[in-house]
Amino acid sequence: MLKIAEETGEASQAVIGVRGTNPRKGDSHTWQDVHAEVADVIITGLVALARMRPDDAAPYLRRQLAAKAAKFLPPPSPAQVSPLA
Repeated sequence: MLKIAEETGEASQAVIGVRGTNPRKGDSHTWQDVHAEVADVIITGLVALARMRPDDAAPYLRRQLAAKAAKFLPPPSPAQVSPLA
């Protein structure tokens, strides 16, 4: 869990760097740096989940994603629903 926090901090620092809001460092990062740091957060979280749930991490994550999507994303329009599904 500490590694996730560390990676999140690095992503936050990259955002500060791209916005130039640290007066000592100025513009120290790019949006590509931010994207890479966010990817590191995601990867680290996935590794943590896989280690905590070695037998069912993938189906557990699928269920969580479906539940969050149903709660926070708008339902798909009829044009987005596949007739083969």
